[in-house]
Amino acid sequence: MRKSLFFVLMLPAACALGAQNQKAPARRAEPLDEGGIWPTRKMMDLMLARWGEMVSEHYELDEKQSTELTSKIKSRWTTFAKENQKTLEPLLTDFIEMRLQMEPPTKEQVAEWSKRAGGAFDLLEKEINQGAEEMRGILRDDQRAKFDGEMMGFQTGMQFARTQLNRWQQGEFQEREFWDPPLAVRRERREAEQARAKAEEAKAKSAAADASGKMPGASMADGPPDQIASEVDAWTQHVEDFIKKYELDEAQKKSAYSILKELKDRALAHRDANKPEIDKLERRIALGTGTPEELKQVEEQLVKLYGPIDAMFEELQRRIEPIPTAKQKAAARKREKAKESEAKPTDPEKKEVEGKGENWPPESSGEKGVPGSGDERKNPGDAKQDGKPDAKPDTKQDRPGSDDDAADAGPLSAR
Repeated sequence: MRKSLFFVLMLPAACALGAQNQKAPARRAEPLDEGGIWPTRKMMDLMLARWGEMVSEHYELDEKQSTELTSKIKSRWTTFAKENQKTLEPLLTDFIEMRLQMEPPTKEQVAEWSKRAGGAFDLLEKEINQGAEEMRGILRDDQRAKFDGEMMGFQTGMQFARTQLNRWQQGEFQEREFWDPPLAVRRERREAEQARAKAEEAKAKSAAADASGKMPGASMADGPPDQIASEVDAWTQHVEDFIKKYELDEAQKKSAYSILKELKDRALAHRDANKPEIDKLERRIALGTGTPEELKQVEEQLVKLYGPIDAMFEELQRRIEPIPTAKQKAAARKREKAKESEAKPTDPEKKEVEGKGENWPPESSGEKGVPGSGDERKNPGDAKQDGKPDAKPDTKQDRPGSDDDAADAGPLSAR
């Protein structure tokens, strides 16, 4: 699955971020304020050895494959760390310092760090892709099929990471991405949120009681419906329909579900971060408290709060779209065309009428018994009296498969 491949490829990179060169004793003799986050060479060797073991188990490598892969991982990432320490170590140190500082980082801090990180990201991406090709050459055909399926999801994750980096470079970030609030700040925020929620709930109950003449607590007691939760639940059905449509294999399913989980987690995190405001606005809409102009402004605020959720669904669609192969997409189109053909009307009489062109039935000829003369419509029993079978009424409304039937069917007529 994509998450597994992410760890397979990214852990060596993480180790590289923390690999120390051979001058460790000199580093330890430096003043503490000139230090940073950079583990020893032995730490890196041990982490990479463990990682080689995990990869071997994940892809069921034999002993020869496992030995070769572990050797290549150690060689590649220790070299990478040594060559890029001056670039990577300050980035890692600055990031941890931002997370630990007592005040949240500013937009300028995040933008400046992210611009420096852009070059490091390019280096890491190039090294990861080269390492992936190297690993692919070690695998057998059956192992390679699993690896390739997971690689598709991994590349999608890398594209998302670059999108995030671009957003940070513009100074756009969520606080939790760069900062862990101190205990005092978390406590203060939690208490403020609880107090605000209680005040809003009391206000909503009071307004409901005034509007309905009931005692407070009789309406909206459980809060407004969770629109975002309902929306993300529908995403699951969308992905399941997508999997069924293209008949994805197990590796592809795991990639699709992994993307779904990531987007759902982000959507629910957005909801949780904005829940007090969303609940307040939803209550005002439900209760209709305020002038039409005020309620219109409330709706506009809700649109802004729900906007990122719509964008996340579009991202979900965009990221799962490349998962099916060209062959799977062609097969899906073929199945859709077959279903459309099966759903088309096959009434013989309609086909016969349609085949005679626009001028059928002909104008009345005045001859008795000739279709179109009008005589055969006088009495359904006339034909029987002549010893012939009943003539079938030729009225349009009685003819199965007529255009009126198609019009009544609405969208089903296209099937």
